[in-house]
Amino acid sequence: MFNRVCSFRLNFEITAFVSDEKFAAEVEQMFLNDFAASREMQPDDYANKSYWFKLGVQLARLSSPIL
Repeated sequence: MFNRVCSFRLNFEITAFVSDEKFAAEVEQMFLNDFAASREMQPDDYANKSYWFKLGVQLARLSSPIL
């Protein structure tokens, strides 16, 4: 639960209105391609990562507000 809360807090998302239909279609296709190549994360995915990966995650989390 804590990781989900942090994720929502640290995602600096923005919403935009796009009137260019060609650009909107390209972005939609990009998202569809990304979703097709993705997989649902499992609870142990992070727990099984190396120490260095977890350290990198923590450093990214610390630096995200200033980037």
